[in-house]
Parts: sequence; C-alpha cells; structure tokens
Amino acid sequence: LALACRIFGAGEIGEKTVEDEDFDPLGRLGVEHRARNASAAAAIASAQPALRGACAVVAARGEWFDGSGKPHGHARAAVPITAGILAAAIAHERLDRGERIDTAAGTQFDPAVVRAMMEAAKLRA
Repeated sequence: LALACRIFGAGEIGEKTVEDEDFDPLGRLGVEHRARNASAAAAIASAQPALRGACAVVAARGEWFDGSGKPHGHARAAVPITAGILAAAIAHERLDRGERIDTAAGTQFDPAVVRAMMEAAKLRA
C-alpha cells in the first residue's frame, strides 16, 4: 500500500487533461478517466521488479465497492482491500480531509474502510 500511494499518480503524466481543483472525487463523472490513469500507472510500475507487488493495488483503485467502478466492475471482496484503502485515501485528501466521504460508504468505498478512516481522522483532530 505504501508503494501504491507513491505511484498511483504516475498514470497521469502523459495526460492532456488534468483534473482541476474543483473535481469531485466522489462523483461518477471521470471514473473512466481515473481507471485509465490507474491502469497506466500500474503498467509503468510493472517494469520495475520492486514495484510489481503494488501494481494490482494501483490498477484496482478505480473499482467501486458496489461493482459500478472501472476497469472491471469488481465488487466487494473482489476488490483488493488495499485498493479500496488507496482510493478512499485519495478521495479523503482531495476532499479537504474527508468532508462527505461517508456519503460514499457502501457505493464507492467499503463501509469498514470509511469507518476506520473517519475514526483515524477524529484521533488526529
């Protein structure tokens, strides 16, 4: 997961369109874009033997807990827990420390991951 956190954005390097500051990481709009970037980052990382273990995590960060994500539409236990944590952490960061992230529990994110993230945020506050 630590490696995945460091390489998830590598897929955006060649992108002509960059998500602006107002992009909503909880919205369906852009899910294909995020999945393409995740797949590209995983492809870049797979060339390095030390990073290969993180590739599945990075590639699956666009999958949603309810199965409506991309690229494969995996749901619940088929989504690596580390990919779910990575996706929730990215959204948490983009949402100014998690504002509204609980609204995506059960759809975009695993409810257990959201609860843990919210508890951890309370402990840091």
